Amino acid sequence: MSSQGEDAAARLQDTIADGRLANPFYRQQQLRKIQKSLIERKYKLIEAILKDSSVTKTEAFIELYSTVSAVKSHFDQTSPVESLETEYAVAYNRDALLARQAVGIIIIRPQFHTLLFSTISPLCAALAAGNAVLLIFKQTLRQLPTAIAELLKESLDPGIVEISASEPTGLGASVYVDQLADGSFQDVISCPQQARTVAIVDRTCDLQEAAQALCYAQMAFDGASQYTPDFIFVNEFIKSDFINALMTCCLENHDKYPPRPKGHLSTNNGIVDNVAKGSTRISAGTWGEIIEITQRECLASLVKVQESTFYVHAYRSLEDVIETCNNCTSDNKLAAFCFGDPKTCKYILQFVNADACFANIVPKELFVGPAAPRGYPIELCRRYSLDMFSMPRPQYSLRTSFTSTLDVLLGKELSAAFKTKILDELKVPERGPANQDTGYFELGVKIGASAIFLPILAGGVTGIFFAVKGLI
Repeated sequence: MSSQGEDAAARLQDTIADGRLANPFYRQQQLRKIQKSLIERKYKLIEAILKDSSVTKTEAFIELYSTVSAVKSHFDQTSPVESLETEYAVAYNRDALLARQAVGIIIIRPQFHTLLFSTISPLCAALAAGNAVLLIFKQTLRQLPTAIAELLKESLDPGIVEISASEPTGLGASVYVDQLADGSFQDVISCPQQARTVAIVDRTCDLQEAAQALCYAQMAFDGASQYTPDFIFVNEFIKSDFINALMTCCLENHDKYPPRPKGHLSTNNGIVDNVAKGSTRISAGTWGEIIEITQRECLASLVKVQESTFYVHAYRSLEDVIETCNNCTSDNKLAAFCFGDPKTCKYILQFVNADACFANIVPKELFVGPAAPRGYPIELCRRYSLDMFSMPRPQYSLRTSFTSTLDVLLGKELSAAFKTKILDELKVPERGPANQDTGYFELGVKIGASAIFLPILAGGVTGIFFAVKGLI
């Protein structure tokens, strides 16, 4: 007896076979229907978001707005004119180097955090690329999955998107979008779940701006985003000032967010009085809490943040914070936020191992949707691009200049002088004299040399002056 998922996959395969989704006008029509339904059902969707999660009305609207914006972006990329030009390029003796072909069926298993965006954005990207979609929704008491299922069923043509509680097995020509699993597997677009996000606050930064940005990053959307900072590394000389600024921001903004239970810092070795060993609670309230990590060794044992808790740790130097960031976990960081002057941010972010780095900014769109899939250019607003759900299929019609050169080489006997000549033409140019701006290390060397040799030079000149004066 076939499962629900396999029956749904069979219907989607029939849709792929009839060729409807190969038509860009048809794909745009389906995307237009989805966007129209999102706008018409905005109040119902926002109500479902509020009942299913601990977010504010403003945050619920932001999720809806981000979703509608993602649909428009995917719609704009589905250009019938460009598609027709690519399709008929060879007929007009032109190359179609950027031609792509749909994968077939895209299986999506969305996360619960910002479920509306996490479902609709990849679904529309898959449709825009010419694929059918199988959406996996497990049985749940939440209201939003039901609202999304009703929206898709009533707005789309049959056979474009199927919804199932079970996953099919052995489905060929498909890509699996799994927002609930780590790892990198063939034909699976996964979103990192346990990768850490770090923030670095240097003493050259604007403390107030850094505190406000990190306050939002920690408290927005119930602190449930993968991009919520797990650790905040602060220069030891400004640690107290930063914590005071952070507490002020939290107290000023706590009325904007629903009351939340006090967070806790858990480790793989257990919890001691709700605070892990090697840490101290600085402040706590309905907005969350601030905890200082006093023993660096316990950083690796802390689980990923899933509540509004600020974990602060002091560092001594730029090299110290870079080493600490890279060693606190074995894998790449999901994101690194750095606050400081531009040159300091450049130096730190150059050496911190992170999928994405941000200097003096915390993009608010990061906190809507899942973590960006690894192995692809990061799409801040959409998270998913059409290229993720299609394959390169270039078509050639024109002879390249290299082919013409090879024809010449194959068509006659080559003299030694001619061979030398054409090889010399391929030589890469020699590097010119170095002309670089003073970098971080060069500046340090110059300052150190000045501090050492200027007093010596001044003393030598003074000694010579008095020696000459004595002789006179």
